Amino acid sequence: MVGALLFVRTLANLDAINPGFRTDHLLLFSIQPPRAQFPPPADVALHRRLEEKLSAVPGVESLTLSSEALIANNVDIDNFIPLDMPKPASGNSEPSAWDNVVGDGFFSTMGIPIVAGRGFNSSDTETSPKVAVINQKLAQQFYPGVNPIGRKFHGISAGMNGEQLPFEIVGISADTYYNNLRTDPPSTYYVPYRQIHDVSGGMTYEIRTHVEPESLIPLLRRAVQSVDQNLPLIDVRTQTEQIDDTIQQERIFADLTAGFGFLALTLASIGIYGIMAYSVARRTNEIGIRLALGAQARQILTMILRETSWLAAIGVAVGLGAALPLTRFLESMLFGLKPSDPATMIGSAAILFAAALLAGFVPARRASRVQPMQALRHE
Repeated sequence: MVGALLFVRTLANLDAINPGFRTDHLLLFSIQPPRAQFPPPADVALHRRLEEKLSAVPGVESLTLSSEALIANNVDIDNFIPLDMPKPASGNSEPSAWDNVVGDGFFSTMGIPIVAGRGFNSSDTETSPKVAVINQKLAQQFYPGVNPIGRKFHGISAGMNGEQLPFEIVGISADTYYNNLRTDPPSTYYVPYRQIHDVSGGMTYEIRTHVEPESLIPLLRRAVQSVDQNLPLIDVRTQTEQIDDTIQQERIFADLTAGFGFLALTLASIGIYGIMAYSVARRTNEIGIRLALGAQARQILTMILRETSWLAAIGVAVGLGAALPLTRFLESMLFGLKPSDPATMIGSAAILFAAALLAGFVPARRASRVQPMQALRHE
C-alpha cells in the first residue's frame, strides 16, 4: 500500500506541473530533409517554404518549428559567453546554457509569455543582425541586477564553417520546462532558425489549431508533399501525448503498484474476514451466554470490531515498520515527496485499517444477530 501510494502520488505530482506553455490543441511532427538533397543553407530555405505552405492549411491557427521539441527528453547545450559582462565562475570551462533554434512564431504559438523586450518576427532574417531571446533564469544567472536587453553574447555557431557571430538579446521569455518535468526549467536561450547556417538535423513543427489536431494530419501531409513528395511527417503526436510519453515509466509503476496494492488489500481483507468468521463460529456459545445475560446486540458488534481493530493495528504497525526502511530504495523514482512521506504512511495505514474493519464487520454483525437459545444449543 505504501509503495502504491508513493508511485500514484508521484504521477499525480508530475501531472500537476505547469510546463510553462500551453499544451492543448498542439500538434507536433518532425521533418528531416536528406542532407545530400538539401545541404546548408538549402535546408533553411526548405523549412521556410514548408512554413508558408503549412500556415495556409485550413484549421491552422499558428505555426512554428524548433530544433528540439519541449519535454521530449532531448536537449541542446552550447556556449553562452557574454561579451560585455564578467564571466561567471565556472572553473576552466566556458560558460554554457541550454538553447533551442526556433521559428518566428515560437513564443506566441507555444503560449510562452515575453516578459521584457520582444520575441522574434519576420524582420529577423538571414541577412539581419543576429538576435536571441533568453529566459528569466538565464537573465538572473548571467545578468544579475542588470537589464540584458541589447547586450551581446557568443553562443551557438551562426556563421559559415562554424564561425562565432555575436547575438543581440532582444527579449526575455518566461521560464519553461525543457527536456522533462523532473528537471527544473534551465537557463535557456532561443535563436531564429533563419539566422543559423545549418539546421540539417531536422526540425520539429508545432501547430496550434482550434480543431481536433488529428483531423489536420491528412491536410498537413498533402501540404508537405506539395513542396517535396519524398518528405514524410515523422513521429506525429500531440503535445499532450509527447509529455505523457516522457512519464510513461512513472505511469507504468503507478499502475503496477496500484494493482499489487489492491491485490494485497484484498488478501488482507479476506484474511481478516476469515479469522474473525472462524473466531465468531468458535465463540457462538459464549456470545449466546452474553446475550442471555442481557448483553445488547450493539455490544456484541462492538466487541468483535474491537478485536478486529487490534488485529488490524498490529498488522499496520508491523507493515509500517517494514515499509520505512524499504522505501528508501524508491527515492530515485519518486518526485515531489520523500520515501518516508507522512501523508503516504498515514494514508496507507488508514486504508488498510478501514478495509480490515469493513472485513470484520460482516462476522461482527452476524454475531450480534445470534439468538441466545440457538447459540446455547450450538454444540
